[in-house]
Amino acid sequence: MDTSSYSIQSGDGNRNIIGYSPQMRSFFTSLNTLVHHPDSSSPVLITGETGTGKDLVARALHYNGARASSPFLPVNINTLTTELVESLLFGHKRGAFTGAYQYQEGFFSATKRGTLFLDEIGDLPSSTQVKLLRVLEGTHGYYPLGSTSQEFFEGRVIAATRFDLEELVRNGRFREDLFYRLNVFRLHLPPLRERREDILPLFMHFVNVYNTKHKSSYNPNPSREGSSALLAHSFPGNVRELQNLIPRATLSSLNGSKYLPVESILSRLVQRKVSSDLNSLNFAAYVLKSHSFPHTPVLTTFLSILSAFFSSTDRVNLYHISKLSQLDRSHVRRFLDSVSLDLDLLQKYKDDFLKERNN
Repeated sequence: MDTSSYSIQSGDGNRNIIGYSPQMRSFFTSLNTLVHHPDSSSPVLITGETGTGKDLVARALHYNGARASSPFLPVNINTLTTELVESLLFGHKRGAFTGAYQYQEGFFSATKRGTLFLDEIGDLPSSTQVKLLRVLEGTHGYYPLGSTSQEFFEGRVIAATRFDLEELVRNGRFREDLFYRLNVFRLHLPPLRERREDILPLFMHFVNVYNTKHKSSYNPNPSREGSSALLAHSFPGNVRELQNLIPRATLSSLNGSKYLPVESILSRLVQRKVSSDLNSLNFAAYVLKSHSFPHTPVLTTFLSILSAFFSSTDRVNLYHISKLSQLDRSHVRRFLDSVSLDLDLLQKYKDDFLKERNN
């Protein structure tokens, strides 16, 4: 097996997970072992920061494994309410709840003998965690909402999370028994900043992919300054951030220029990040001064939530704050409740802060 990349045979064409670093070569060995493992039924847990490519790994396991001829169904738990996630997973009968006008097949049923990919499993509501555990244990039976007839799951569950599930277990935010049931096989994707040898090959790969898709001819090799900037950048958004850098660089590319101007784009990103961090700290200080707190808040959590709230340009919800702060929604909600804050009040403080700053 080529240990510098992993090809994913899927319905939407071949896509590669690329890596030349020792961490990724070790990862590919583990991935290949799991793809060819005789047990294709036990759950798999994929961990890693946002943007590291957990969805690609899940697809690699499915499309290169024994279940490739059956459906691959991805579900992003982070975007769903408690009511909606249970309806989508288990299905429902007509009349099961207000608005259930007809029978709806759930993902457990639609997966058949394929793979159900539960992305951001750390955001799964506690009530649904119990029901998922029941599906994964014993006979794999479950009941669609409003039904008294038991159905059975015949597929495989692959779960992914950006959180440290062990920490969530210790804090009582994730069931310990469900964690152990999901953690039968485990794969961890290292962040891009810990495998800098992969940054330039990934950059060149994404430029070539862009050229093929858009019939363009941008130079995949960065300039010396561009290479230095790429290697120095921390890439908090990981591989996804690097990939999204390419189209932005093409917009700034001068006619006749030999190289994509990635160094200038990254420099502006760093400047905006410093400015944003400073504004977020000032906003947090304003809220601390303006709000009557029932007790002293945990400062790290407080700053993470307020920074995520302040950096959003539109009206935000708990999903946006959770995604930007890397905290699960239930934790964000509990924290805000504990300090007598809500999104409307935060918006008022933000409006007042911006008005005061601009005067």
